[in-house]
Amino acid sequence: MMKLKNFRIAAALTTCSLLGAMPPAAAAVAIQGQVQAGGGALAGSTVTLWAAGAGAPKQLAQAKTGNDGQFQLGSGDALGADVVL
Repeated sequence: MMKLKNFRIAAALTTCSLLGAMPPAAAAVAIQGQVQAGGGALAGSTVTLWAAGAGAPKQLAQAKTGNDGQFQLGSGDALGADVVL
């Protein structure tokens, strides 16, 4: 969850996709998208991908958005069927 002080920003992740046709226990994750606020791209924002399950949450990947708000995240970690991204 993103927290920003002194700003009221409605952030939207667009064009997000999960890629992979392998079973969930061995699936790699790739996500791409764009962060927007106030009707425009949000440059220099940090986007973090977390895996949550029965144990403690695990950070899988982190990236900064480009000038156009675009980002790409990926992880080759094996994920269990009970994991939520």
